[in-house]
Amino acid sequence: MAEYKLYYFYVRGKGQVIRYVLEDNDVSFEDILVPMWSEEIKQRCLSDQGFYFEDVFNPRLDWLSKEWQELKQKTTFGQVPYLTGPDGLELSECYAILRYFGRKLNLYGNNDIEAAKIDMLLEREHPTLVGVLLSFFKKQDDAARIESTKICDTLAIFQKLLEKNKKGEGYFVGDRVSIADYAMLDLLDACISLSSTMLDAYPTLKAFYDRMASREKIAACKASEKYKSFYVAGNLGRK
Repeated sequence: MAEYKLYYFYVRGKGQVIRYVLEDNDVSFEDILVPMWSEEIKQRCLSDQGFYFEDVFNPRLDWLSKEWQELKQKTTFGQVPYLTGPDGLELSECYAILRYFGRKLNLYGNNDIEAAKIDMLLEREHPTLVGVLLSFFKKQDDAARIESTKICDTLAIFQKLLEKNKKGEGYFVGDRVSIADYAMLDLLDACISLSSTMLDAYPTLKAFYDRMASREKIAACKASEKYKSFYVAGNLGRK
Protein backbone atom coordinates (compact mmCIF):
# COMPACT_ATOMS: atom_id res chain seq x y z
CA MET A 1 0.00 0.00 0.00
CA ALA A 2 1.26 3.46 -0.90
CA GLU A 3 2.55 5.54 2.02
CA TYR A 4 0.96 8.75 0.72
CA LYS A 5 -2.05 9.72 -1.35
CA LEU A 6 -1.81 12.82 -3.52
CA TYR A 7 -5.09 14.20 -4.84
CA TYR A 8 -4.99 16.51 -7.83
CA PHE A 9 -6.65 17.14 -11.17
CA TYR A 10 -5.83 15.66 -14.59
CA VAL A 11 -3.52 18.61 -15.22
CA ARG A 12 0.06 19.58 -14.39
CA GLY A 13 -0.95 22.85 -12.76
CA LYS A 14 0.26 23.32 -9.19
CA GLY A 15 0.51 19.61 -8.48
CA GLN A 16 3.20 18.53 -10.92
CA VAL A 17 6.12 19.80 -8.84
CA ILE A 18 5.03 17.48 -6.01
CA ARG A 19 4.80 14.56 -8.42
CA TYR A 20 8.33 15.32 -9.64
CA VAL A 21 9.73 15.31 -6.10
CA LEU A 22 7.99 12.07 -5.16
CA GLU A 23 8.88 10.27 -8.38
CA ASP A 24 12.51 11.38 -8.36
CA ASN A 25 13.04 10.39 -4.73
CA ASP A 26 11.31 6.99 -4.77
CA VAL A 27 8.51 7.99 -2.41
CA SER A 28 5.64 5.51 -2.40
CA PHE A 29 2.47 7.41 -3.29
CA GLU A 30 -0.85 6.98 -5.02
CA ASP A 31 -1.46 9.67 -7.60
CA ILE A 32 -5.23 10.09 -7.39
CA LEU A 33 -6.46 11.98 -10.44
CA VAL A 34 -9.72 13.82 -9.93
CA PRO A 35 -11.73 15.15 -12.88
CA MET A 36 -12.22 18.88 -12.38
CA TRP A 37 -15.16 19.68 -14.64
CA SER A 38 -18.40 18.00 -15.58
CA GLU A 39 -18.31 16.42 -19.03
CA GLU A 40 -20.29 19.32 -20.52
CA ILE A 41 -17.86 21.92 -19.20
CA LYS A 42 -14.87 19.79 -20.17
CA GLN A 43 -16.03 19.85 -23.76
CA ARG A 44 -16.48 23.61 -23.53
CA CYS A 45 -12.93 23.90 -22.20
CA LEU A 46 -11.66 21.97 -25.22
CA SER A 47 -13.71 23.93 -27.74
CA ASP A 48 -12.92 27.22 -29.43
CA GLN A 49 -15.28 28.86 -26.96
CA GLY A 50 -12.81 28.17 -24.20
CA PHE A 51 -13.15 28.76 -20.48
CA TYR A 52 -11.87 32.05 -19.15
CA PHE A 53 -11.33 34.19 -16.07
CA GLU A 54 -14.92 35.16 -15.41
CA ASP A 55 -15.93 31.49 -15.49
CA VAL A 56 -13.05 30.03 -13.51
CA PHE A 57 -13.39 32.37 -10.55
CA ASN A 58 -17.17 32.12 -10.37
CA PRO A 59 -17.90 28.48 -11.21
CA ARG A 60 -21.36 27.08 -10.74
CA LEU A 61 -21.49 23.96 -8.59
CA ASP A 62 -22.96 21.88 -11.39
CA TRP A 63 -19.97 22.74 -13.58
CA LEU A 64 -17.75 20.67 -11.28
CA SER A 65 -17.47 16.91 -11.59
CA LYS A 66 -19.26 14.82 -8.97
CA GLU A 67 -15.89 13.42 -7.86
CA TRP A 68 -14.54 16.91 -7.23
CA GLN A 69 -17.68 18.07 -5.45
CA GLU A 70 -17.35 15.14 -3.03
CA LEU A 71 -13.61 15.53 -2.43
CA LYS A 72 -13.83 19.31 -2.09
CA GLN A 73 -15.80 18.96 1.14
CA LYS A 74 -13.11 16.72 2.67
CA THR A 75 -10.04 18.85 1.92
CA THR A 76 -8.75 21.41 4.40
CA PHE A 77 -9.49 24.51 2.31
CA GLY A 78 -11.69 23.06 -0.42
CA GLN A 79 -8.69 22.94 -2.74
CA VAL A 80 -6.15 20.57 -4.22
CA PRO A 81 -3.37 19.48 -4.20
CA TYR A 82 -4.29 17.60 -1.06
CA LEU A 83 -2.00 15.06 0.62
CA THR A 84 -2.75 12.35 3.16
CA GLY A 85 -0.16 10.15 4.78
CA PRO A 86 1.17 8.41 7.90
CA ASP A 87 0.04 9.34 11.41
CA GLY A 88 -3.10 11.06 10.19
CA LEU A 89 -1.23 13.53 7.97
CA GLU A 90 -3.49 15.85 5.98
CA LEU A 91 -1.94 18.73 4.09
CA SER A 92 -3.30 21.29 1.68
CA GLU A 93 -1.51 24.06 -0.23
CA CYS A 94 1.04 23.06 -2.84
CA TYR A 95 4.09 24.67 -1.28
CA ALA A 96 3.31 23.48 2.25
CA ILE A 97 3.39 19.96 0.78
CA LEU A 98 6.55 20.78 -1.17
CA ARG A 99 8.31 22.11 1.94
CA TYR A 100 7.19 19.09 3.98
CA PHE A 101 8.94 16.76 1.56
CA GLY A 102 11.88 19.14 1.31
CA ARG A 103 12.54 18.68 5.01
CA LYS A 104 11.70 14.99 5.06
CA LEU A 105 13.83 14.07 2.03
CA ASN A 106 16.79 16.34 2.81
CA LEU A 107 16.09 18.58 -0.18
CA TYR A 108 16.36 21.86 1.74
CA GLY A 109 20.03 22.72 1.47
CA ASN A 110 22.99 22.03 3.74
CA ASN A 111 22.50 24.84 6.26
CA ASP A 112 20.22 27.71 7.31
CA ILE A 113 21.61 30.10 4.71
CA GLU A 114 20.97 27.67 1.87
CA ALA A 115 17.49 26.95 3.24
CA ALA A 116 16.78 30.68 3.29
CA LYS A 117 17.94 31.02 -0.34
CA ILE A 118 15.69 28.11 -1.31
CA ASP A 119 12.77 29.84 0.40
CA MET A 120 13.60 33.08 -1.40
CA LEU A 121 13.49 31.33 -4.76
CA LEU A 122 10.21 29.60 -3.93
CA GLU A 123 8.65 32.88 -2.83
CA ARG A 124 9.32 34.35 -6.27
CA GLU A 125 8.85 31.21 -8.36
CA HIS A 126 5.40 30.41 -7.01
CA PRO A 127 3.57 33.63 -8.02
CA THR A 128 5.46 33.54 -11.33
CA LEU A 129 4.15 30.03 -12.02
CA VAL A 130 0.62 31.06 -11.02
CA GLY A 131 0.84 34.02 -13.39
CA VAL A 132 1.86 31.78 -16.29
CA LEU A 133 -0.88 29.25 -15.50
CA LEU A 134 -3.53 31.96 -15.23
CA SER A 135 -2.42 33.42 -18.56
CA PHE A 136 -3.91 30.35 -20.24
CA PHE A 137 -7.32 31.53 -19.06
CA LYS A 138 -7.01 34.93 -20.77
CA LYS A 139 -8.52 35.78 -24.12
CA GLN A 140 -5.16 36.69 -25.61
CA ASP A 141 -2.71 35.36 -28.15
CA ASP A 142 0.53 33.87 -26.84
CA ALA A 143 2.57 37.03 -27.42
CA ALA A 144 0.12 39.02 -25.28
CA ARG A 145 0.14 36.29 -22.63
CA ILE A 146 3.92 36.43 -22.42
CA GLU A 147 3.86 40.20 -22.12
CA SER A 148 1.12 40.18 -19.47
CA THR A 149 3.06 37.81 -17.22
CA LYS A 150 6.33 39.81 -17.44
CA ILE A 151 7.89 36.38 -17.49
CA CYS A 152 10.91 37.41 -19.55
CA ASP A 153 12.04 39.90 -16.91
CA THR A 154 11.71 37.23 -14.24
CA LEU A 155 13.57 34.58 -16.25
CA ALA A 156 16.48 36.98 -16.66
CA ILE A 157 16.65 37.40 -12.87
CA PHE A 158 16.45 33.65 -12.30
CA GLN A 159 19.26 33.08 -14.78
CA LYS A 160 21.51 35.54 -12.92
CA LEU A 161 20.76 33.82 -9.63
CA LEU A 162 21.56 30.44 -11.13
CA GLU A 163 24.86 31.73 -12.53
CA LYS A 164 25.89 32.95 -9.07
CA ASN A 165 26.09 29.34 -7.92
CA LYS A 166 29.03 27.55 -9.57
CA LYS A 167 28.52 29.56 -12.78
CA GLY A 168 25.11 27.98 -13.30
CA GLU A 169 26.52 24.56 -14.06
CA GLY A 170 24.74 22.73 -11.23
CA TYR A 171 21.81 23.67 -9.04
CA PHE A 172 20.23 26.91 -7.89
CA VAL A 173 21.49 26.53 -4.31
CA GLY A 174 24.44 24.57 -2.99
CA ASP A 175 25.89 21.41 -4.46
CA ARG A 176 22.87 19.11 -4.57
CA VAL A 177 19.31 19.14 -5.80
CA SER A 178 16.71 20.95 -3.69
CA ILE A 179 13.00 21.63 -3.85
CA ALA A 180 13.87 24.95 -5.50
CA ASP A 181 15.28 23.05 -8.48
CA TYR A 182 12.12 20.97 -8.85
CA ALA A 183 10.03 24.13 -8.62
CA MET A 184 12.12 25.81 -11.31
CA LEU A 185 11.82 22.74 -13.53
CA ASP A 186 8.05 22.97 -13.16
CA LEU A 187 8.02 26.70 -13.97
CA LEU A 188 10.17 26.19 -17.04
CA ASP A 189 7.85 23.40 -18.17
CA ALA A 190 5.00 25.91 -18.10
CA CYS A 191 7.09 28.49 -19.96
CA ILE A 192 7.84 26.00 -22.73
CA SER A 193 4.12 25.23 -23.00
CA LEU A 194 3.52 28.95 -23.45
CA SER A 195 6.29 29.25 -26.06
CA SER A 196 8.50 26.41 -27.23
CA THR A 197 11.34 28.85 -27.93
CA MET A 198 11.09 30.93 -24.76
CA LEU A 199 14.22 29.49 -23.14
CA ASP A 200 16.41 30.10 -26.18
CA ALA A 201 17.21 33.58 -24.86
CA TYR A 202 18.35 32.13 -21.52
CA PRO A 203 21.01 29.50 -22.31
CA THR A 204 22.03 28.87 -18.70
CA LEU A 205 18.43 28.30 -17.67
CA LYS A 206 17.86 26.12 -20.71
CA ALA A 207 20.87 23.96 -19.85
CA PHE A 208 19.59 23.68 -16.27
CA TYR A 209 16.17 22.65 -17.55
CA ASP A 210 17.70 20.00 -19.80
CA ARG A 211 19.72 18.58 -16.90
CA MET A 212 16.72 18.38 -14.59
CA ALA A 213 14.41 16.99 -17.26
CA SER A 214 16.96 14.30 -18.14
CA ARG A 215 17.25 12.95 -14.58
CA GLU A 216 16.35 9.30 -15.00
CA LYS A 217 13.14 9.21 -12.99
CA ILE A 218 11.93 12.61 -14.12
CA ALA A 219 12.58 11.67 -17.76
CA ALA A 220 10.60 8.46 -17.20
CA CYS A 221 7.79 10.46 -15.62
CA LYS A 222 7.67 12.90 -18.54
CA ALA A 223 7.74 10.03 -21.04
CA SER A 224 4.81 8.21 -19.42
CA GLU A 225 1.41 8.11 -21.08
CA LYS A 226 -0.13 9.55 -17.92
CA TYR A 227 2.07 12.64 -18.04
CA LYS A 228 1.48 13.08 -21.76
CA SER A 229 -2.27 13.06 -21.13
CA PHE A 230 -2.05 15.98 -18.69
CA TYR A 231 -3.03 19.48 -19.76
CA VAL A 232 -1.13 22.48 -18.46
CA ALA A 233 -4.02 24.03 -16.56
CA GLY A 234 -7.70 23.64 -15.81
CA ASN A 235 -9.02 25.26 -18.94
CA LEU A 236 -7.42 22.40 -20.91
CA GLY A 237 -6.47 22.83 -24.55
CA ARG A 238 -2.69 23.05 -24.02
CA LYS A 239 -0.35 20.17 -23.22
